[in-house]
Amino acid sequence: MSDISFEIGLPLLLVLFLGLPHGAADAAVAKRTAPRVQAWLFAATYIGLAVCFGGLWLVLPSLCLLTFMLMSMFHFGQGDANAYTDHPHLSATLAHGGGVVFAIINFHPQTVGYIFVLLGSQEEVVNWLRGLSVMWLAMLVFAFGKGSISGRAMLEIGALWCLCALLPPLWGFAIYFCFIHGVRHMRRLRGTGIVQSRRDWLTIGVFSGLAIAVAGLGMRVQPELIFDDALTRTVFILLAALTVPHMLLIDYMMGRKNAVA
Repeated sequence: MSDISFEIGLPLLLVLFLGLPHGAADAAVAKRTAPRVQAWLFAATYIGLAVCFGGLWLVLPSLCLLTFMLMSMFHFGQGDANAYTDHPHLSATLAHGGGVVFAIINFHPQTVGYIFVLLGSQEEVVNWLRGLSVMWLAMLVFAFGKGSISGRAMLEIGALWCLCALLPPLWGFAIYFCFIHGVRHMRRLRGTGIVQSRRDWLTIGVFSGLAIAVAGLGMRVQPELIFDDALTRTVFILLAALTVPHMLLIDYMMGRKNAVA
């Protein structure tokens, strides 16, 4: 394996060590929102969903990649839109969620295409998503005209586009995922009392460590790939697998409480 690179390896390590821990708080979320659910049942369901989606990726990579991208847009949109209002309109959620995803795809199609192929998908998926970006732009204009998205939010989306245009694609994603999406999520969990005790923080640390260990194992079983390629494949498939139970918990269970995302 080659040395870690600045444009690929470093931002992915940021995602792994600083971004993933916000999802490790899901155990604390479940404990507060569904106290009757036993810990072992939650863990088994969570891990089972992740393993099933990861296994499905090996069989239908293009479908799973497209599903992952669309789910991520909705999930990111929930988190960002909730930063401006407690009950965002669907158009606002979609307008927010597509910002960073479509920016990276449109400004860096060749790099994104290479990553998609590395993930076992087809490069044509990039063109499909670029086509959807036209619909996203129309949704953004509609949401702003309807008043469901504020001028301040539009400035944020514009700033994200500038950031993604100027930076290598994985750096743009890492900065958004770690320091905007992840920070907002943890701030809400603390503000609503979901994460408050030392035990909660210890749980986050333990689950973060387990996720990193799984990533390390994933790297070990791909000795034929250079470090950056193995890390790219491992991190994104791990993110996709964990997104399914994370979204069900955050966007559904927490949505029933206080729309925490």
